Amino acid sequence: MKPRTLGVARRYARALLELALDKGDPAGLARDLRLAADLLEAHAELQKVLAHPAVPAERKRAIATAVFKGAPDLFSRLLQLLVERERTLLLPDIARAYATLWNAHRNVVAAHAVTASPLAAEQATALATALGRATGKTVGRNRLCGEG
Repeated sequence: MKPRTLGVARRYARALLELALDKGDPAGLARDLRLAADLLEAHAELQKVLAHPAVPAERKRAIATAVFKGAPDLFSRLLQLLVERERTLLLPDIARAYATLWNAHRNVVAAHAVTASPLAAEQATALATALGRATGKTVGRNRLCGEG
């Protein structure tokens, strides 16, 4: 993504976090954003339809509503806004930016350990604890630490 586009995604993420902290479930929103971003990134046809300028906005809205049926209100409103503004493809960047902001709000830092062989659960916990002591933050081990 272009730096300008990343800036736009960060602005959406900041606004979402403020709303979620005030009225919603910020952890749930992080999870919903990540799932939606994964879905969008995994389905090129969905991306094409939602980004295609010849597809009417009303049709895109109907598709997005059907795909993300049952989503919480805040997420649904974001999706409708992105469809209306032709910015649906920003969703993965918004999800990443939101996870980063949510982690910072909770004083959580993401950690990725590269090892020669897989760590046992106890080893991973010990590593997270040691890194937490060293950084003074909670160390998240899931993909974007948005849930953790």
